[in-house]
Amino acid sequence: MFSNYLLLKQLPDEVKRKHKIKLESKTPRFDVIAHAGYYPPLERLKSSKGQIFFNLLKTDGIINSPDNRRAGYSLQCSSPPAPIKSVNFSSIYILETTNADFIIAYGEPPQGKLLKSAKDKKGNPIQRENPFFENGNDGYLFLISQDYSTIEILIIPDGRYLIKSYAMMLIDGKLTAALETIRNIAKSFFNY
Repeated sequence: MFSNYLLLKQLPDEVKRKHKIKLESKTPRFDVIAHAGYYPPLERLKSSKGQIFFNLLKTDGIINSPDNRRAGYSLQCSSPPAPIKSVNFSSIYILETTNADFIIAYGEPPQGKLLKSAKDKKGNPIQRENPFFENGNDGYLFLISQDYSTIEILIIPDGRYLIKSYAMMLIDGKLTAALETIRNIAKSFFNY
């Protein structure tokens, strides 16, 4: 069912210092600390140290769309090489649920073949290949801790068009066994 599982956490300051990660930032940084499965676009997101990290951004004031169509958050990821330093991994659409343990949400990869997310020194748009283009039909499920310190990502191959239904299945407990299985086989991603 899931092709990949990622466990992202905000690292404690002592770990950040040890690995020369910026301590204070306006946007929370989430590092991949465990994973299961294989997702080809992730290979293109690794830093020179072998880390993968994401930044969680509120979309209010960033995305110009009506509130009922705008996702609450966007998960940005680092995408070397420069000049485009980050790309949108997914918008995060939060579902109303009574689950006390997690906030459940869904999303999908960016769809265009080229990304336009920066400008050069002359103000011209910079375009670059979308690292997720070949996986554009995949769907993402997010389990976010209530304090927003941990994010779990479940990737469903070719699940884009049914991702909201999968999210409802997760809420209803129909994916609990698959979730527990993939959590149990997850391995450390980077030795922090």
